[in-house]
Amino acid sequence: MSIQGQQRVLERKKQALIDQYHWPAAIPMQLKECCLQDFSDHMSMSVLRQSICIICNVRASANTMKEYALQNIPHSVKLSCHADLIDIIPKSQQTAPNENTSSIFFSLSNAVFYKKGYNTLAKTGNICQECNRALAKDQVPIFSAANKMWIGDMPLVLQQLTIAEEKLISLYRHNSCVIKLHSPFHHHSTAQTALKGNVITFMHNMSNIVTSLPLDVEDLCDTLKIVFVGADIPNRVELLNEINIAKLPEDDVPESIWTIIERIENAADGDVERAGYTGDPLVDAVTQGEAHTTNIFPITTSAILDVNGTTIASKDIGVHLLHKIKNSSSKALIDPSDISTDNMENEDVYVIPRSNMPVNDCANPEFLLGLFPTLFPYGCGAPYDSTRPSPVSLNQHIRYLLAYEDQRFEKHHSFMFVLFNIMQRRQACWNASLMASRPYFQDTATDLQTLTSKEIETALISATSQTFSSITNPRVNMLMKRIRTVGGNVMGSAYSRASLRTQIHALIFNQGLPSIFMTINPADIHSRVALYFAGVDLDLDTILPEKIPSTYERAQIIASHPVATARFFNVLISSILKCMVEKGVLGPIKAYFGTVENQGHGSLHLHILMWLDHDLTPSQLKESVKNEEFRNGLLGYLEDIIKQD
Repeated sequence: MSIQGQQRVLERKKQALIDQYHWPAAIPMQLKECCLQDFSDHMSMSVLRQSICIICNVRASANTMKEYALQNIPHSVKLSCHADLIDIIPKSQQTAPNENTSSIFFSLSNAVFYKKGYNTLAKTGNICQECNRALAKDQVPIFSAANKMWIGDMPLVLQQLTIAEEKLISLYRHNSCVIKLHSPFHHHSTAQTALKGNVITFMHNMSNIVTSLPLDVEDLCDTLKIVFVGADIPNRVELLNEINIAKLPEDDVPESIWTIIERIENAADGDVERAGYTGDPLVDAVTQGEAHTTNIFPITTSAILDVNGTTIASKDIGVHLLHKIKNSSSKALIDPSDISTDNMENEDVYVIPRSNMPVNDCANPEFLLGLFPTLFPYGCGAPYDSTRPSPVSLNQHIRYLLAYEDQRFEKHHSFMFVLFNIMQRRQACWNASLMASRPYFQDTATDLQTLTSKEIETALISATSQTFSSITNPRVNMLMKRIRTVGGNVMGSAYSRASLRTQIHALIFNQGLPSIFMTINPADIHSRVALYFAGVDLDLDTILPEKIPSTYERAQIIASHPVATARFFNVLISSILKCMVEKGVLGPIKAYFGTVENQGHGSLHLHILMWLDHDLTPSQLKESVKNEEFRNGLLGYLEDIIKQD
């Protein structure tokens, strides 16, 4: 019997058990077993297996994909490469992908295909539901290279760049606060990230960067510095490695050190070696007679070895920079002959100024290309490209990028946060424009124009001290009401939670008081499904302990793959609701309402209210409890669904 046939038989069996059940009473064991079996089937490898589309290179459910031989793909002429990409994509025509090349794609009959979606043995390719539906209608798949959605391989020189290096090679830079949340392992690699505040983007002054970077080899100092970061000074015994010491010659200097020693006879030149790790390129240029202007200003560096800033608090960095600025301002008062001054006080770091005006991020096709050069290395594949044959909305485009096979977009330190904030602002602007188009808004606008900054400041102070009253200033109250209306449909905003409370009140008015409140808090770090979605090669139906990473490694994987973690949460919660809650494992349910929140360390959980399918009001339920048969049935039901480990 097929899987679909087995599911139909199981559904009929469960329905018969539900029809025989009368609340309140303990849930029949057969019904529980059927629900558990259905849940296990939905979380099995046969349902959750993912494959790669040969046309668009996205990860999707294997059950929704169609397998075709390359020569049998319907309307394959629609896959011809876009004319603008011909000079960028290699023109070599191949009959099959070349395994010896490192490229993720190959060309065939002027069409671009992706290797991960190609089955070498069967010589077939997987095509996702979206691309297959478009080809069946003789249309260009919107995520194919034919629709100018090609992104390309990430060159080796752009891989593993630090955050500072990536910002220096980008045309724009965003000012945002992306923070690391608390991790039980107390290490930044196991901590998930979050966004505080909003994102605003400015243009880089590339001429200033060019005049100061990169440094010449002769500008680099041969000094080796070791920085220990921690709460306590390490003990001497902790710094000794007996294995390394055993490799050193006795009463002699290692040959590797003798060969690089440079003897300086002039004592004045010795002071130059104390200047720091790098020379000042601006001073060097002036010395060599080069004339140029720059707006870069130096600040003395800190002794921070973590260039990505993941282990040092932003407060510590700010305090250290202020300390260095203070030292720089008083440098003229220090005697140059005083050699007791710390060498680090003389080192310089260059803060690159930005433009005065922010960059337009609304319908700007160059925005993401200039902001994330490592993600779009060839300047192709970004949103808002008007030359595409089939238009792609921003929401569709973001979903495509986050489902891309190599997962470069979800693993990027700030890409998701920048796009999320842009979508928030789009929603707010759209809601505000709808409100402004209403006839009643003209009177509101007239009243709001008379508001002064002093009145708003007074209202904010009163609200902070919890003494604000809407009666004292009705215009401020009107402004707050309009803000709540606009923010109610903006995802992630405080006013969206107020909108959810309104929906709960409406459901209570319609269905009565809820019967059950429950919190579902999955352990993503300990889930094989989350690891599989993150790209770990696992068979969900077979547990092999040697293939399961350690707890620390699992925490690192989950922290670096937020999209995979969210997909796991969605699949798990959907399966619980569909296979267990709706099928009666907690009794007959007529309605439920759930909200998703995140914990302090970033993991998702669900709060859910459920309404049992009965018509008893609270007062009627109180009277019914006096009946011994009803009371015993209710006690049996509660003891059955409420367990304590």
